[in-house]
Amino acid sequence: MVMAFADVFVQDGCVVVSELCTVPRWRRHGYATELLARARTLRTSFPTTAHVVLGNVVADEFYERDGFVPGACTALDFFGEHIVERRWWQDAQEP
Repeated sequence: MVMAFADVFVQDGCVVVSELCTVPRWRRHGYATELLARARTLRTSFPTTAHVVLGNVVADEFYERDGFVPGACTALDFFGEHIVERRWWQDAQEP
């Protein structure tokens, strides 16, 4: 059973969280927090960015609670649908 999933990769010296989703009935059980913690194991001195669809208040609050700060917005074509994403940023943390 899938409760949550993440799409995370390292690109250009940055850990990118392009997707972090939890099945609605499993929200607030710590799954997204655990996945984000595992994503951080990819970095030593890399900053992290998370891509969030503009207007996703729940995700915005999640990243803000975790110490991310809002950055620039980018317009994208997502399989034929026009969306705008905000980039949330967190500085690198030394081990």
